[in-house]
Amino acid sequence: MTFVRLAKLGAFLVVAVVASSAHAQEDAIYDHVMQAKELRVFAPDTPPQSWRDIAADEWKGFDADIYHYIGQRLNVRVTPVWVSLEGSVPALTSGRADMGTALFRTPEREKLIDFTTPYKWINDSVIVWKDNNTIKSMADLKGKTLGVVRGTSQEIASNKMRDQGLVGDVRTYDTVNALYADLKARRIEAIAYGTIYHLWVESQDPAMQSRIVLQIPPEYFGRSGAVPSQFPLRKGASKLAGQVNNIITEMRENGTMAKIFAKYGITDPSVWTPPAK
Repeated sequence: MTFVRLAKLGAFLVVAVVASSAHAQEDAIYDHVMQAKELRVFAPDTPPQSWRDIAADEWKGFDADIYHYIGQRLNVRVTPVWVSLEGSVPALTSGRADMGTALFRTPEREKLIDFTTPYKWINDSVIVWKDNNTIKSMADLKGKTLGVVRGTSQEIASNKMRDQGLVGDVRTYDTVNALYADLKARRIEAIAYGTIYHLWVESQDPAMQSRIVLQIPPEYFGRSGAVPSQFPLRKGASKLAGQVNNIITEMRENGTMAKIFAKYGITDPSVWTPPAK
C-alpha cells in the first residue's frame, strides 16, 4: 500500500474515531439521565419562573411545572439543584446539573452550554414606581440608575445601554425581592425586568404600586423581535435536547403549556406561541 493511500486511510480513521467519540458524548448525558432515572435541573429563586417553597420543601414556578411534566414523559424524577442566577451556567459546566430553568441564548453562553427549542417568548420592560413621572421614554433614562437582577439578560442589555450613554448606571441585585424593594424605597429610579414576570409580581402584591413605562428595544438583546426563552443543557446533550423539544411541542399542542402559564396569571397566548414568520 502506498504512502499516500496509508495517509488517506489514517486520516479517515482519525475522522471516524472523532465522530464516534462525539456521538458517544452526545448520548452519554441522556444515557446517564435514563439510567439514573433522574434529571437534575438547576433552579434559582426567580418567581414566578422558579422558587423554593421552604415550608413545603417544594420546587414551584411555571418552569418547575413544565419540568415535572417533562420528567413524567421521560419517566424520570426531576431533582432541583438550588443555585443563584450567577451560578446557573457553572452548574451545567461543572456537571452538577443536566438542564436548567430558562436562560436567554447568547453567543457567549453558546460556547459553554446547549439549548432546547424556545418554549416561551417575552419582552422586557423598564418599570418605575407609580408616582415617578420623570421617565417616559428611552431618552429619559440618561443619567438614571437602572436596577437589574444579576446574571440575567436584562443585565446584559442594560450594560449595553449604559455603554452607549443611554443609562447613567446599572445596579445589580441577587434576588427579585431585593430589586423591587429598592424600587419601592426609591433607592433606584427604575428597574429592567421581564414583562410577564413583572405582571405576576404586581398580581401577588396589592401594595406594589409600580408601572411599565416602556419596552426595551429587542436589539439590546441581540434580537429583532420578542425574545425566545429556552432551557439550557450540558454541552453535547443533543439526544436529551431532541426528546425535550418533542415534549415542548406536545405541551403547546395539547394545551398543557397554556394551563401552566394561566396558573400564574399569564394568559396571553403570544407568550407560548411561536411568533409568525
